[in-house]
Amino acid sequence: MKSPPIAKKVKKVLKKHNDSRVDNYYWLRDDTRKNKAVLDYLKTERAYHDDWIRTQSNISNNYFKKLNGYIPAKDESLKIKRNGFFYFSESLKNNEYRKYYRSKKKTSKKELILDINKLAKNKKFYQVSGVSPSKDNQFLAFAEDNNGRREYTIKVKHIKSGKNLSDKISGTDGQFIWSKDSKNIIYIKRDETTLTSNQVFLHTIGTSQKNDILLFEETDPQFHCSLGISRDKEYGFIYSSQTNANEVRFFSLNNPTELKLILKRKKKHKYYVDIFNNNFYVMTNMGGQDNFSLKYSDLPVCHQFKKWKTILKESKKRYLLDFEIFKNHILLDVRENGLPQILKIDTKNRTHEYIKFDEPCYDVSLAGNYDPKADYFCFAYSSLNKPETVYKEFLVSGRRSVIWKSKIKCKTKGLKVERLLLKSRDNTKVPASLVYKDDGTPLHKKPVLFYGYGSYGHIIDANFRSSIMPLLEENFIFVLAHIRGGSEMGKHWYENGRMHKKKNTFYDFIDVTQGCLKKGYGDKDNVFAMGGSAGGLLMGAIANEAPELYKGILAAVPFMDVVTTMLDESIPLTTFEYDEWGNPNNKKDYDYMKSYSPYDNLSNLPYPNILVTSSLFDSQVQYYEPAKYVAKLRDLSTSNNKILFRINLIGGHGGLSGKTAVLKETSEDFTFFISLVDS
Repeated sequence: MKSPPIAKKVKKVLKKHNDSRVDNYYWLRDDTRKNKAVLDYLKTERAYHDDWIRTQSNISNNYFKKLNGYIPAKDESLKIKRNGFFYFSESLKNNEYRKYYRSKKKTSKKELILDINKLAKNKKFYQVSGVSPSKDNQFLAFAEDNNGRREYTIKVKHIKSGKNLSDKISGTDGQFIWSKDSKNIIYIKRDETTLTSNQVFLHTIGTSQKNDILLFEETDPQFHCSLGISRDKEYGFIYSSQTNANEVRFFSLNNPTELKLILKRKKKHKYYVDIFNNNFYVMTNMGGQDNFSLKYSDLPVCHQFKKWKTILKESKKRYLLDFEIFKNHILLDVRENGLPQILKIDTKNRTHEYIKFDEPCYDVSLAGNYDPKADYFCFAYSSLNKPETVYKEFLVSGRRSVIWKSKIKCKTKGLKVERLLLKSRDNTKVPASLVYKDDGTPLHKKPVLFYGYGSYGHIIDANFRSSIMPLLEENFIFVLAHIRGGSEMGKHWYENGRMHKKKNTFYDFIDVTQGCLKKGYGDKDNVFAMGGSAGGLLMGAIANEAPELYKGILAAVPFMDVVTTMLDESIPLTTFEYDEWGNPNNKKDYDYMKSYSPYDNLSNLPYPNILVTSSLFDSQVQYYEPAKYVAKLRDLSTSNNKILFRINLIGGHGGLSGKTAVLKETSEDFTFFISLVDS
């Protein structure tokens, strides 16, 4: 292999709170993404990575072949009935993108309504979001992104003729809903600089975007907007949210211009709403609750909290995530003891019961329940060794049947799943989900890969992942570390892994790694770790804290330069995330961030092999954060281990688009680990 690229140093002193930081690689930031010197350097990094992957072509090609072999000839989604039609999508093995269809009956002739393959033809990057038919089934709206920046343009197609209307709604975040008369679209527009979703507009079909009506504007840069639709399809919702607070407005889908506020925002209060049969339902942590309770009222008093009646009390052991209303029942996605559950409440008889699942760890959620009048509900289930299956269960009898099953072709026989509780350094018990091939090989001789995230309250569940199946064939143990910063164990789990308790996230991951090894899970000489985005920050932190513990680390689209980014309000999403990481304009927050920021804490250490990935048009973690990190890491590392940077000059936070490109990048990721075993 050629020698690794060495980035030039251009000294830049960053001052704040009487503290000076030297950033020799600040010059790699180019907001135009056109600077020749920057692009040339990124190209050399990409060439260096590609040169390395060519040396591992046997591994990567084999991995790709296996992943591609898992794909069925035809992969059809669950058919969901909406407004008299069954809508669904389909992916053919020889297609890069999905096709969208509808039919009058489940078994009747299908009608092609959108072919993403045609739309993406001759485009280097193409992604579609929010495919949605109008209420009268005449039109189909969809949002497209052409570079990965997640700045979507909404387009409208006349279904019967197949022709696109003149409507082009640009600068959106991809969210939109239809009015009930099918004449209007309510959508969210992003701030051009910060990319914050801060404006809600009403667009009339067939008119110019310049004539659109502003319905709501969020003026607090720490909040962003999102949309929702009520269970009875009569109302729309506008959420203004930050990490730990929100407020909700609702409007009739017959009259979108008349907004009504439900409850004003209040610090540490989050609530989620729905409307059905003239009743208003709210999931709330009002009053400083650790977790959520479920309440309801009739519409005229929806703003009077004291008049709300309790359906389900808050419990420290039970964390409510979502709910769906039926005629005489309410179904809830909940968590208890760190595991997902479905709770069924009979509102007529005032009873409730849990849907039972037998595996030690799994993923389950409500799915496809579009019709609130149905006498059954549907849920999706998978685990680390079971592909997804969607079940239909009758609300009264409990009779259950399979209505959809993944056709993925990978073999799962002989895979064993376990769940462990491992002590962190402060004696907190941290769950871990494991899967491995039970082939008689002693577990302490198997290479082991740990995956973690631990931010924003985001839950990482033990769902099926076809991407790791070839890795398990290579006798790896795969471990999900359910560390603090997520909400796996409830809201307190999140609270103890954010702001000035953020280091718990990193310590948990390291301690889960060591705990597994002590229990005999994994070869201590072949220990690997991976995480992306905020999980990439986690990877950078553990590399600084315990470089000797890991042989190889993959940091995908990683948030590495915490202090500099959070000090710059022009960088997309910065202000919105003050409540997650802190505001470094405050010295206390600044000092704490600086104490763990991966970029600021790089030093002369024997770092392990590290692969970093990014894309030039990433809207969530700007490309220059991982670029600067790699340059500085290469300068300071005292080991001779590989430092690789796979930078895409097109694409965004999720990498490239198209089935083949995604499988190729996935194969390269896991090739990195396989190539290092026993090396």
